Amino acid sequence: MPSEVVYVNQNNVTLTMPVHAWDDDGRALVLLRNRLMRADEMAGFTEVREANPIVAVAPGGGW
Repeated sequence: MPSEVVYVNQNNVTLTMPVHAWDDDGRALVLLRNRLMRADEMAGFTEVREANPIVAVAPGGGW
């Protein structure tokens, strides 16, 4: 199951970004400024959680 990192930016807005890899100790790594960085070292880091991707969309209008 995909995971995502939750963090709070400088404007106090909560955002997420995908986890791209895991290090040997099981810590989440994210892609930031073209390099992998440990998520827990990001400014505003809150948590790592399971992502809920959209897997299907049903059209409206009585289909």
